[in-house]
Amino acid sequence: MTMASNDDLLRSPIQAIPPELLQYVFLKNTELNIKHDRLKTARYSSQVCRSWRSLLLESPRVWSRLLDLDYLERSKDEWKEEVISRIGEAPIWIEGRIKPSTYPFMMSVLEKKWRNVEVLQLRGSLAEFPTADWSFLGREAPNLQRFFMHFAESASDRNSITSRQYSSVLFNNVAPRLRQFEFSSACPVEVSASWLSNLHSIIFSIGHTVSNIFSVLSNTPQLERLSFQPQSILAEDDMTKLPTINLPRLELLRLDYLQCSEALPFLEFINPSPRCLLSLEKHRSFGRIRHLDTPAEAKQLFRAALRWSKMYGAGYLPKEITLHAIRGIECIIFVWVHSHQSTKERPHCITTSLEAQLPHNDIDSNSFWRPIIDSYSFSSVTRLHLTILAYKSHMLHFLRMFSSVTDLESDAGSLDVLRKRSLDETLSHFFPQLHTLHFNPECAAASQIEIICDFLEHRVAIGLPVSVLYIDNFTGFIPDSGLDEKVQNRIQQIDGLLVKWDQKD
Repeated sequence: MTMASNDDLLRSPIQAIPPELLQYVFLKNTELNIKHDRLKTARYSSQVCRSWRSLLLESPRVWSRLLDLDYLERSKDEWKEEVISRIGEAPIWIEGRIKPSTYPFMMSVLEKKWRNVEVLQLRGSLAEFPTADWSFLGREAPNLQRFFMHFAESASDRNSITSRQYSSVLFNNVAPRLRQFEFSSACPVEVSASWLSNLHSIIFSIGHTVSNIFSVLSNTPQLERLSFQPQSILAEDDMTKLPTINLPRLELLRLDYLQCSEALPFLEFINPSPRCLLSLEKHRSFGRIRHLDTPAEAKQLFRAALRWSKMYGAGYLPKEITLHAIRGIECIIFVWVHSHQSTKERPHCITTSLEAQLPHNDIDSNSFWRPIIDSYSFSSVTRLHLTILAYKSHMLHFLRMFSSVTDLESDAGSLDVLRKRSLDETLSHFFPQLHTLHFNPECAAASQIEIICDFLEHRVAIGLPVSVLYIDNFTGFIPDSGLDEKVQNRIQQIDGLLVKWDQKD
């Protein structure tokens, strides 16, 4: 590779960028949510010109964030050592899957520079390393901010962890900057650890009893995000004597559960803030007999979840909603309402949305939808993302609450349901202010466009025409190139309709 000289680049506008701004860009390219080889990006950036190389080599914080085991696995030992030499004493980020090829490198860094570690996110199977010495975990962690260790669960993993982890308490009870932590069998924690009181985010992974979890939560008054992965909760026989937990700063509770009895204690005994968002999702069993919740259990969970959704719905007027109406074999209770605030203010919550699944046949649909209707002011919604895979009349009456929707994103099947139900003269029409329709084809077939034409022509016939039609990601048919001429003519004959095609390669 030939490196351009500074003289050759002086006439380039990029040379006018202040070094502070360039360094900011280099640091942005090291962030963990970037889906590319961050280390390769830094390496190539250092080869653009002499000034960039000099700036990057003088920026140890760039290199110290790039200890990604998944990428380093493909690197030669010489390059790994070169990266370490560029780190200096900067705060260190280490993440990725532990493998035999990267294990020695990772352990060497952690042993030598544990006090510098700021982010540690590891996954894998500890059974592959039965003689591993994790004694550094018992040392003070003055700079640690995020600690996730997620390992495959098996009997051999448990033995290797408990026998060779660390002899003293985790972090020697000193981790003053720790804010994000994953509780797993890999790292047993004393529920009285002082650093718990500073945590903002907790993830529970495999194998925790409800009583143990509550003991932890009673010491986390600053908690903002609480997540449970499938199989993380071990329900106990008597959960009626659990203490009430007040989490006044909680903004998100995410429960991925296998049976209602796992989720119920947290919905019934935790008092969140009014702005707390709730996500509930039921999963199939992992290697266990599938548990079928009874209608009584499903109703109890529904009532508990409704308390949370009412609390949130009373304080916010959503502008954008996502609604999925799906019927499954089991009852899956339903609510996820995202914050209406901007991504800058709350980066983990994108839009205001409600995702709902229709309940089990044994639960009366009206008892399901009526409390939702009463909990939110849906007349404030102007943009709706709609998928209808199953419906009943109560759900369609619920959709009539969206009287201010001007922008609708949907699929052919859902729009066909709306058109057919609107033909019933006893029912008022859906979305009287609808202006723009975003259509996402389910497949490349002319019949998909024909369904849209049926919907649009019906809107014209009832005096509520749509003005703009976006056809998204439709690669199978492009105007004037393969689209059935009859369908094209139908679209063109809809008065006042502007059609915009989003053609993807």
